Amino acid sequence: MGKKKKGTIKTVASISVMIVFFKILSFFRQTVTAYYFGATTQTDSYYVAYGFIMGIISGAVSALTISTIAVYTKIRILEGINEASRLINSLIEISFPVLLGIVLVIIVFAPGIAKILAPGYDEEQLAVVSNYIRVLAPSLLILSVQFTMSSVLDSNKSFFAPRMETFAYNIAAIIACLFFSKAYGIKSLLIAQLIAAFSFSLFLIFSASKYHRIFLTGVKNVRGLKEAVITMLPLLISNSVVQINEMVDKAITSSLGNGATSSLYYSQTLHQFVIGVLITSVTNVMITDFSEMVAKNQISDIRERLSKANNFLICVLLAISVVVVFGAKDIVKIVYFRGSFSEEAVELTSRSLIGYSLGFGIIAVNAMLSTTLYAFRKTKKTLISCVVSIMVNCLLSIVLSRFWGIIGVTIGTCISSAVGLLINYLFLRKHINDYPIKYHIITLLKCLPFAGLLSIFCWLIEKYFLGPSIFKFVIFIVGILFYLFALKIVHISEIEGIMRNLTNSIRNRNKK
Repeated sequence: MGKKKKGTIKTVASISVMIVFFKILSFFRQTVTAYYFGATTQTDSYYVAYGFIMGIISGAVSALTISTIAVYTKIRILEGINEASRLINSLIEISFPVLLGIVLVIIVFAPGIAKILAPGYDEEQLAVVSNYIRVLAPSLLILSVQFTMSSVLDSNKSFFAPRMETFAYNIAAIIACLFFSKAYGIKSLLIAQLIAAFSFSLFLIFSASKYHRIFLTGVKNVRGLKEAVITMLPLLISNSVVQINEMVDKAITSSLGNGATSSLYYSQTLHQFVIGVLITSVTNVMITDFSEMVAKNQISDIRERLSKANNFLICVLLAISVVVVFGAKDIVKIVYFRGSFSEEAVELTSRSLIGYSLGFGIIAVNAMLSTTLYAFRKTKKTLISCVVSIMVNCLLSIVLSRFWGIIGVTIGTCISSAVGLLINYLFLRKHINDYPIKYHIITLLKCLPFAGLLSIFCWLIEKYFLGPSIFKFVIFIVGILFYLFALKIVHISEIEGIMRNLTNSIRNRNKK
């Protein structure tokens, strides 16, 4: 068990490093995009359309992959690789015609979708959004390959190829900005996304060929197919509700002035950096491990791994939240403030980012609890949690935006995540009845005094340090390191374990 745990930590660390690299590339992509196009009505139209299509892709891939991994892993362990392969091929055969139908529906009803997405836009801008949606819609066809091949790779613990999606989209967008933006304007980004989508699909097929071969198998008498579809449907509905929530957020920001939608999207990119590095990298590995543990009825191991992972995320994300609250404007300036990106855009983006940062820890724990429920194949329960939290989010985003503007929209997201966390915890207790939630509270209470000291430190730096934003940000990072060292001194076991692993790795490298 010790070797397996070390292997998991090493895998999470490797994926985290990979995600950090890709997120830095994402920042560069956003920096280039902001330089060439800024935050204007033109970029607002692009991000409304792009967010809608890519939101469907990312949400559907997440739902379909998670549900497929759980069933595919079970069939692979209990029935063998041949039955597992038949399951994957049958899912491709079912999903592709369904997706083709969805693409045609989106193309036909694009004008109506544009009005729902951006009710604050005039007719001319709505026509632009509608055209952009139609251009991007065919990229949805890659879903059929993406979720199945990603499931095969993740289940076989080959985690890296599915994470290359970010690399493909970012490189395509950067090339489009640098070489084609002057000739084709923002349309160059649309074509780049289509090329990236289908190129990545081919890359996944090639990467998964080591474990799987695509062939016609039919959908009759395929073991696990019915279970997979039944498991998928609640997750797809959940993510559809999430898309509705994001549509509401964008609809609200469309009435907050020119550039507000773009600023929300720019802040989401920064927010997703934290989510990707410290949350997604953990959950991607945990869903595979937990699915295997559920199949083998190793419930006590799930409890231990889940509680330690949550404690670690609480400790680290509390410090990151503090730094982002005080340094949001500096972070935005470092990443975006050049070219066509204005002071007003900096202000709007930093406000939005502050709202997101307040819920980092809540979002992390909620994601881990949801992942565990997925491993138990209890997707109907996560659907209930999702629907309730999204309803809360929509209500709060509308109300709070009237008082606080764009930051009210993102604060609504954080509060709704807390509601989802509570519901998921109550559901999880039915499967892990002795889950030690009290240890998370104890860990949080231990961290709070040091988070308070870090807040004072960041406030002093923000108020009195007059140097460049990049130097200020480096000082903030040093503050986080001292915070983590302080937690080690008070014996937070998860922090001690991570530091011990880092120390051992450094020593082993020095010996070599």
